[in-house]
Amino acid sequence: MRNGFILTLLYLCILFGCQKKPPPMQTKQVFRLSFPSDASTLDPRKNSDYINSTAHFMLFEGLTRMTPSSTHELAIADSIEISPDQKTYTFSLKETFWSDGTPLTADDFVYAWQTVLDPDFPAPNAHLFYPIKNSEKVKKGLVEKSALGIEKIDTMTFAVTLENQTPYFLELISFCPFFPIPSHIAKNHPDWADNLSSLFVTNGPFALNKWDFSRSYEFIKNERYWNKEALTLDKIEVLIIDNELTALNLFENHEIDFYGAYSSIPSDSIPKLQKEKKIQKSPVGATTFLSFNLSDPIFQNKMMRKALSLAINRAMLVENITQCDEIVASGTIPPLLKLSREKNFFKDHDTDLAKAHLEIGLKELGLEKKDLPELILSFPSNINNKRVAQAIQEEWRTSLGIQTRLEESEFKIHRTKLFQKAYQIALSAWFVQYNDQMNILDRFKLKTNDFNYPGFENKLYIRLLDESALATSTEERFKILEEAEEILSEETPLTPLYHLNCIYLLNERVTGLFVSPIGSLHFNQIVIN
Repeated sequence: MRNGFILTLLYLCILFGCQKKPPPMQTKQVFRLSFPSDASTLDPRKNSDYINSTAHFMLFEGLTRMTPSSTHELAIADSIEISPDQKTYTFSLKETFWSDGTPLTADDFVYAWQTVLDPDFPAPNAHLFYPIKNSEKVKKGLVEKSALGIEKIDTMTFAVTLENQTPYFLELISFCPFFPIPSHIAKNHPDWADNLSSLFVTNGPFALNKWDFSRSYEFIKNERYWNKEALTLDKIEVLIIDNELTALNLFENHEIDFYGAYSSIPSDSIPKLQKEKKIQKSPVGATTFLSFNLSDPIFQNKMMRKALSLAINRAMLVENITQCDEIVASGTIPPLLKLSREKNFFKDHDTDLAKAHLEIGLKELGLEKKDLPELILSFPSNINNKRVAQAIQEEWRTSLGIQTRLEESEFKIHRTKLFQKAYQIALSAWFVQYNDQMNILDRFKLKTNDFNYPGFENKLYIRLLDESALATSTEERFKILEEAEEILSEETPLTPLYHLNCIYLLNERVTGLFVSPIGSLHFNQIVIN
């Protein structure tokens, strides 16, 4: 009887789990994605493109940061005091640390910003600092660095004085070139960010753990990040995949969790992916456009530029090639940046007017159409860019009788051609760097700006941008900037094609990704279920 009772008790214990079960294995949160190419630099002062920005947002953090609601919030800044005339900003810093344990101080911001504005320092985005008093003059070597409107007050405090009121300043400084750098290292080791070593330290949510050039990156949670408790990911793995189909196959085989944004999704795959409801879209301040090199004799003629612009069938590009609900561009500025204010500056596919402009342009150049040399349209390598370029090439041939040769280059080479103005016509795209239309308009204020690919400069345009800084109301400012946009449309140093959505594929197990209005991807709150 006793033995039977013991056997029954053992059976019940096994059946109902009397024995303690081992705790479940803890799974690390690892997010995997691909870049189409290496970041060209990990030094945020030298930031120049979308891929660089993504890496910089992982590794560094500035005084403010963007939020999912398209505004800014305090990050490294603990408080910000703004003077009554709204020209002086005093920043008090939180107690934070670099990943090597060194305290982050005001010196790290002051030194970073001063070097960006050094005439000899290669900073493609130096123009973003020009709201700061005397910054443009300092960058051009016209005044001493001491005249710069940046002043260290104490170890944890510094002040910035602006030339004029700048309503978007706190959003502007959330962008990568305004991030701090480790002055305790960079002053003695200018190549501190060129490779993975003990010199490469960060203050952002992630640290760089592995870096295999042209193959992969591995980012891990930065244990010294000031807000590390809010981080959900343990690791981000990035593969360098320069072929769109290869990257798409990796996503479909569950080898990466995110694909798109940086790389175009092949247009042949879009209908199927749309049907399967896999494509996700976020409107962003981004535009695909053609740039005309104004140093080229043919494109010094405005009528030639306008003829080529008006002949393009943008609606066809969006409907048949890109297929992701892009907005046909009838102006330079994406509606997202103009609070959806819409004005059509030109008519899409106006072939009659295009032919009339071409006739005038050829006459002004003293050319017959048969004597017009073959034009060269350059574009960065990917399937969709090639198809867009081919469609434009065919449109110019059939509508205007103009022959075009296509020239394809890897992304970095194409970007170098744009910076050096070593092209004739170029297909490109921009993503704004802060949530304001001035980010686009300001690129074309001075021909010396690296991002002024055409080399455009216009006195009235410059005056309007300067006047916009003095506007006393949002409505007045928008009106002035619209006049500036109209000059860009009339002069046509470039022609917009379509305003972009950020298009991507995301593993259905992933939540918490947010895409900002500037198209930057933020991974801090990602959770993999």
